[in-house]
Amino acid sequence: MRRSSKIKGLYFAIFMIVAALTSGHLVSAESNTIHVLVGGINEGDVTAPIVKDNVQMLPIGPILKITDISGGETVSRNATPLQSFVTFMGTCYKFTEGDTTVTEYVVDESSANFELTGQTYQLEKAAIFPYASEGAFVPLSFLEKIILETLDKDIEISSNQITIARLDSKRNQSHVFGSQEDLKKLQEEITSDKNNQGIVLAMKINSPWLLTLDDGGVFDSNDGSVSPIVSKGVTLLPIAPIVDRLGGKVEWSGSEHKITIKLDSQTLELWIDQKKALVKGEERILTVAPTVVKGRTMIPVRFVTENLGAIVRWDQASKIVMIYYGGAKEQETDLFTFDYKIAMLDTYKKSEENHVSLADAVENIQKEHAKIQYNNTDPLDYSGRLIHVGDVVGLGTFNGVVKGINGTKVLVYWNRASILVDKGKEEETALMFGINWLDKQWIEAKMVTIGK
Repeated sequence: MRRSSKIKGLYFAIFMIVAALTSGHLVSAESNTIHVLVGGINEGDVTAPIVKDNVQMLPIGPILKITDISGGETVSRNATPLQSFVTFMGTCYKFTEGDTTVTEYVVDESSANFELTGQTYQLEKAAIFPYASEGAFVPLSFLEKIILETLDKDIEISSNQITIARLDSKRNQSHVFGSQEDLKKLQEEITSDKNNQGIVLAMKINSPWLLTLDDGGVFDSNDGSVSPIVSKGVTLLPIAPIVDRLGGKVEWSGSEHKITIKLDSQTLELWIDQKKALVKGEERILTVAPTVVKGRTMIPVRFVTENLGAIVRWDQASKIVMIYYGGAKEQETDLFTFDYKIAMLDTYKKSEENHVSLADAVENIQKEHAKIQYNNTDPLDYSGRLIHVGDVVGLGTFNGVVKGINGTKVLVYWNRASILVDKGKEEETALMFGINWLDKQWIEAKMVTIGK
């Protein structure tokens, strides 16, 4: 099935927790509207779902529009029966009133030409058009399918809101929707994947941050100066917080000046200022001896991690160390991701005494964003500031100049990339943020931030 690769993501809103696949709440038709939260932020209201024959039916067009501002819904009210065409991420879905079959089309870049893909879907309950001013309402299970396949996110319904959140799982390839047995099976697969996805850690020389793919914090919450260092060409790390993150433990014998590291079946014994070490009782020689810096035991990263069964990656240009353990697989985007996170955190913290975790930083940003009173006329940026033609705005690691304004949308010419983006890879990296590099692009004002 052909799909657009331009996933509209805001990296500064680091994707939130795994959402449940099913909900115990059925939303009645008594509510007029319901909030839609994406990544924990209220992005707008839609008509509340209704329940028909114990199946939750949702307004598909407005919900998908919130996650893809370039999409939309066109209802053919002159047709009998009624028909709806919903465009989302480069694909168009045709719904017919009273029909369980959904026809799929691919949309070209002009959004004016449609071509049949040959793909069809079967809804668990036929599409309905319950209100004269609304489009198609379809089963929740179809929305789950589309959002999971396209955004790797899940959709959850409660009594007063719809939540679209990150889903760490493999994609469900079934074209049969709504079966509780299918949902239970997928949920079990998600849990299994999560338990076996391994651990990835990243840190930077002379930087206090110890990060994972999902979150992170500082090596020492009481001393922001604790960080990895280089001694005689060897990277030394504060070992205790790293081993703790990997699920092991570190024991210290003051009388022997000895460090014992235990992780799964591995046991390492090292001594301060001695190059001798024992790995499962066998003697090994280190290039640089363990040492103590500001009360922290610093140990050669490669020797320790590799003897614990982990894989170490070192990037000379960025001075970033990445550790993969427990079956974790290295991804092409890992270095970019961690470099970006560290830059974001360094920018956010106001002083060495004001260290926050990545999750706290994101939460604080989102709380401020949630206070903003947006309207349907003013182009307000992510921080609530009014955008003007000629302003420089940013999204992710890219900046551009505002060339035009139409209501709450701004026309941006993207022509600037931060130093985090490799030369020659601007266009490829821009796609991660849904940006058209060296091109003009209409975008909702609240998705960007005015440059300082």
